[in-house]
Amino acid sequence: MAKLNHGFELNQANHNTLVRNLLKRTREFSPQTIEEGSRWYPSAAADAIHVGEGNKEVGAAILSKVSPQQAWGLNRQMGLQLVNTPSSALNPLREAFHNKIPKDDLTKVREDTLGGTPLKHPTTQAVLAADNIRTGRNSIEQSFSFNKTGSNKTGDFALTIAGHPNQPPIDTHAYDAALDRYDIDYGKGSEHMKTGGAYSFVQSAYAKAHQQSLKQGLIPKDMSLGDYQATHWLHHQLGKASISNRVEGTARSNIRLSQRHAENNPVLNPATHGLEPLATEQDYTTRLQHFNAGAGR
Repeated sequence: MAKLNHGFELNQANHNTLVRNLLKRTREFSPQTIEEGSRWYPSAAADAIHVGEGNKEVGAAILSKVSPQQAWGLNRQMGLQLVNTPSSALNPLREAFHNKIPKDDLTKVREDTLGGTPLKHPTTQAVLAADNIRTGRNSIEQSFSFNKTGSNKTGDFALTIAGHPNQPPIDTHAYDAALDRYDIDYGKGSEHMKTGGAYSFVQSAYAKAHQQSLKQGLIPKDMSLGDYQATHWLHHQLGKASISNRVEGTARSNIRLSQRHAENNPVLNPATHGLEPLATEQDYTTRLQHFNAGAGR
């Protein structure tokens, strides 16, 4: 039987435990977190339509490709930067990457090409993959690898943004939330999702918890599975920040960075495109207060 690094076997008893953990946390949701979680994917879909220049699926795929290990505010700005950058401007980086030049030389090409912009944060491969989707060099289907045993989080993220809520992405935060753990080192969930069957195991626990939460009246009747996952994601991030000054500091630093990008370049300000404004530090402080009140801390 498959076994995660924490010694967590993929059996029915432990599946039930994950469901109970998620229900426990659902009962801790503040009304404000539920409201924010319910509008998270619709807001992301609006970004996707803009980034995809009217094609929501393309925009969702672009945003997903550059999303791993990136704060969402910066992720949004990467999409805005890409759609406002001629593909030809990335040719030096594309040629250097495909020619497999030495790492130090590739770093210099990246710096010359991307400078201090948001797109400097993802890997070169992710930036070029996103541009290939935008330009039609690669289809969306070619850009994501779906399988039954591995992690499909970037593909599922794209699908959920595009309005297909029944396969919510299971990233490291979704994993930690299902284990009801705020203390796991960042990234362990992604590492454990490489265990065969673990990804779908946790994903199905979310689906079951969602059904039970609806039945018990813990969430709005129209909350989709994708919105339920998003609400857990927000709740977990706030919970982790409430016990870790490092996590809170990183979140605030990312907010300040995205605000600076927007101040320096109006193209990178979502509000100038009629999209939801970037979060502010005051927004973040308010969210933490709502979390602490809802969780009884």
